[in-house]
Amino acid sequence: MPSGGGNRGKGKAYAWLREHVNHVGQNCLKWPFAFNKFTGYATFGMEGKIRYAHRWMCEQKNGPPPSPKSEAAHTCGNAHMQCVNPNHLVWKTRKGNAQDRVKHGNHRDHLGKRHFRLTPVQVDEIRSLKGIESQYKLAERFGISRCTISSIHCGRMYASPKQTALDADQVKAIASVKWSYPAKDLASEHGVTVGTIYRIWHGQSHLAYLDQQIKETP
Repeated sequence: MPSGGGNRGKGKAYAWLREHVNHVGQNCLKWPFAFNKFTGYATFGMEGKIRYAHRWMCEQKNGPPPSPKSEAAHTCGNAHMQCVNPNHLVWKTRKGNAQDRVKHGNHRDHLGKRHFRLTPVQVDEIRSLKGIESQYKLAERFGISRCTISSIHCGRMYASPKQTALDADQVKAIASVKWSYPAKDLASEHGVTVGTIYRIWHGQSHLAYLDQQIKETP
């Protein structure tokens, strides 16, 4: 990580920030350099001081903070995962930022322990990637422990809700639009989870139906 009095914004981290200050993508932009091990926030060195990369990005995108106490808040809730996408950053009061952390499920309790709450879509994605992506990589990507990933895969946490049984025609229809139709819309249409859609697309679910369809095709 750049540091020291001799570093005056000429390091690789600062150059990367300047290169991405006009980033237009809507997905989280992950910081590739050093970060605070306790908070997970991206940091860089400039003029002998350690600065938060997301706060610098927020200032470039939205102008100076309205007050010295203003905080750079993430609309994506992924500050702890080193997101520095300028399109995800806005100025908020400390209270407003704290309320956002609770809403996003990544707040700290009175003991300083960070709590994360996965959304149903995230849980479905984690389930769908079982055996495809390692538990360690999934844990890093979603900002949770490998044990939590394992518990989700084994059904000990975030148990799958009851869902509609799919017939062969439905499975064939889902498989036919692989990656060309939003998985979320398909899941809603067929009364199943997004994870089920992904597992069908990956060939990990309803294989008997698919095999039957293939054998019956003239």
